[in-house]
Amino acid sequence: MKRKKDIDREVARLLDMPFDKVAMVTGCFLRTLLHEVVDNGGALVDGFGRFLLREQKKVATAHLEKGTFKKGGRRGTMVIQTRRKFRIWFKK
Repeated sequence: MKRKKDIDREVARLLDMPFDKVAMVTGCFLRTLLHEVVDNGGALVDGFGRFLLREQKKVATAHLEKGTFKKGGRRGTMVIQTRRKFRIWFKK
């Protein structure tokens, strides 16, 4: 997997442009794409593909025991549900 910096460097070399200008353009594009996906649930980039925001199906829960861990009135349980997780899916 390449980092954004590596891709920016390669694009700057191929287009014979300054690295900082290429990095600025790709950074702006990615921020705009991110906002579009978050605000509208997805984005379509013509000739490239779709970016879709999906909630992760399985949400982790943890069961905690509180009390003295003895049977009877002082024993209790509590279920804690973790925050929802979202993923951005790419579909060509």
